[in-house]
Amino acid sequence: MTRDSFVALVGNATLLLLLVYVRDLLNAFHWVSKAWIRQVIAGIAIGAIGIFVMLMPWTFATGIIIDTRSVLLALSGLFFGTIPTAIAVLMTSAYRMALDGSGMWTGVLLIVASGAIGLAWRRAQKHQLASLSFWTLYSLGLVIHIVMLAVLFTLPLQTGFRSLAVSPSPSWSSIPSRPPRMVH
Repeated sequence: MTRDSFVALVGNATLLLLLVYVRDLLNAFHWVSKAWIRQVIAGIAIGAIGIFVMLMPWTFATGIIIDTRSVLLALSGLFFGTIPTAIAVLMTSAYRMALDGSGMWTGVLLIVASGAIGLAWRRAQKHQLASLSFWTLYSLGLVIHIVMLAVLFTLPLQTGFRSLAVSPSPSWSSIPSRPPRMVH
């Protein structure tokens, strides 16, 4: 692992931990009487964290960035609910579209899918968020990453295979024999 990859990994992990602080801070906002105002504040905070996560990516190729936004948005859907997640999805999608590049629509699709899966997990748990098991969270992460791998195939076929470091034909000699480690 290179130094830049390690810095990106630590930075992304730190920003994910910031999500816990946002949750605690919002619980301290008892003076805000309307719950929807707290949800909007949470959505803006989560969206900002998502943008900061995207500012510290591991760049796989030009326009294709790997980061922890899918984890962030899935956890937002699971623990924060619809309004904060929708705001965060809109903010991070807008930023991803501003970045442009060959993976733009794939990145936006991953953002939307991650938030939706987190919200679906929340709905399936039926208000039992305080007692989630390790396996529930592990399966959420597994589903998110399976979807992430599937979404890579919305890239042009050659780019999708390069992203997975799978060579369908021997003519792709520029692909490394070992896949790069993904921070996502």
